[in-house]
Amino acid sequence: LINKKAPRFETLSLFNNENFIFEKEFGREIVIVNFFATWCGPCRVEHKYIISLSKEKGIKVIGINYKDDREKAIQWLNELGNPYSNVAIDLNGRIGMDWGVYGIPETFIVNKNKIIKHRQAGPITKEVYKDFFKRIKKINK
Repeated sequence: LINKKAPRFETLSLFNNENFIFEKEFGREIVIVNFFATWCGPCRVEHKYIISLSKEKGIKVIGINYKDDREKAIQWLNELGNPYSNVAIDLNGRIGMDWGVYGIPETFIVNKNKIIKHRQAGPITKEVYKDFFKRIKKINK
């Protein structure tokens, strides 16, 4: 999906029981899309780096809660901090399938034109963070 339009989707939002609508969330700035779940150990490890990304100007971070329990996900984010501007629920894995996700965590960089510019399979770690952040800055130019 690199250099292709990000797959559109509509689902429920984790926190407010409203619809999560792709068109409302994408297209104005760079969006980092992070597929995560409470049952995913590496997701917990990378979470502090997702929080760091969310604090950067001009970057929007969206979470997609993948095949998870809603209440556990809310509790997890309340405990660890919520870096996401919105969290989409992917209860049956359909959104992940459309995005080509084959294991989580997976994180995508989507530009202002809704084009996927990079995919990080596996956790963002200390070793990966610097390169990932450089890619965001390069896309933002």
